[in-house]
Amino acid sequence: MMVGIIGIVVSIVGVDMTLNKNGRRQIVKDEYDLFDNKARTSWEFICNYMNWEIVKNKEDYFEDYVCKIKGIYYPMELQVAAYWHNHSLDKLSNFYISKSKIDLLREYVDQYINVEAGCVFMNCVPNKFATINIKYIEDGYLQQNDKGELYYKIPINKNVNYFTSGLIDGKCDCLENHLEIMKRSKGRMRHLEKDYNIRGFNGICCR
Repeated sequence: MMVGIIGIVVSIVGVDMTLNKNGRRQIVKDEYDLFDNKARTSWEFICNYMNWEIVKNKEDYFEDYVCKIKGIYYPMELQVAAYWHNHSLDKLSNFYISKSKIDLLREYVDQYINVEAGCVFMNCVPNKFATINIKYIEDGYLQQNDKGELYYKIPINKNVNYFTSGLIDGKCDCLENHLEIMKRSKGRMRHLEKDYNIRGFNGICCR
């Protein structure tokens, strides 16, 4: 499944934000609270089910998670992609992540032994995951937006591993409960009301 790729990023994508002094987007509190809760809750559940040792699960503006799997440490960046609702990955073409996030993970890999790193992109539930080892994130993917933010536009290709999880019994409730947040970006709305987006009770964010 996903062993050997892990990397987790709690990040909010699909909306323009003001950049801070480090060239990263300022946190929008209601979005951060929503997506951070979903990401950490679902990933902790999966780690416990897989019997992976959770070394770190604490917000400190560095990596969001560190797991130990078969003797290998995995610093993780977990990203809930707000434009990826409860539908298959074939509706998307790319994932996006801040350059600063990847730079931090690369520092870990360069400085320590027995370390792998990567990104896990999650849908809004989250019950669908796409992983990529950072060694497959090429310099040619680097772009800059009109706000001056450097980010990677990662094509969804053979280096992206996709899996779903039946462990999390939830559906997309973005239209019913989080429409204000969704309306902040056209990308978030693109698939929201399509027939292939399975909507209903989520259970993680709204109980």
